[in-house]
Parts: sequence; C-alpha cells; structure tokens
Amino acid sequence: MKYTEMFEMLFDSVDIGLIIADVDGTLVYYNKAQSAIDRIEIDDALGRKMYEVYKFTKD
Repeated sequence: MKYTEMFEMLFDSVDIGLIIADVDGTLVYYNKAQSAIDRIEIDDALGRKMYEVYKFTKD
C-alpha cells in the first residue's frame, strides 16, 4: 500500500473535515466529513481553487 493510499484511508475515517490545497490554492484532497459539512460533493470541490469553493469576505 502506498503512503498516499494510507493517508487517504486515514483521512476518510475521521469525523473531522479535512482539506488539502496545493501552493496555488487548488483543492487536491477533500474528505467525506468536509463534504458533509459544506454540502458540496467531493468531485465538485476537487481541482477547483479555494476561492471558487469558499466565498471569502472581508468583515
């Protein structure tokens, strides 16, 4: 089993929302718990920029 597969299995087994973005802000990992929190399908989030998925505002 590759390390990436092990991390994916671990991250999917926790009840805490986890996302991983690359240095450009592109979502490369989005777990099931985060999908449930955001009500966004995993496939709809992966490959998109953080600012496309999360609408940040200045308060």
